[in-house]
Amino acid sequence: MVDPMNPTLLGLGVAKGTLSLVSHSATGFFGFASKMISSGGYAAAALFMDNIYLQRCAKFIEIIGKFEEKHPNRSLQKLPLP
Repeated sequence: MVDPMNPTLLGLGVAKGTLSLVSHSATGFFGFASKMISSGGYAAAALFMDNIYLQRCAKFIEIIGKFEEKHPNRSLQKLPLP
């Protein structure tokens, strides 16, 4: 039979509970922060996608397509958009 008043077991239980609380709190905080940053990124992208930027991206993609037609063994897909 386990003694419910054993200070060692009580200390272990408190330590385990505290660790669980800290771990879950940190996970929740970083999950919340991640979603907020992601939402901010989507909002910024929607605000700053002006016509000039979209035209430059379309021209860049067109250039990549023409290059890959001429050189099928070389790929530029890993290049970042301007």
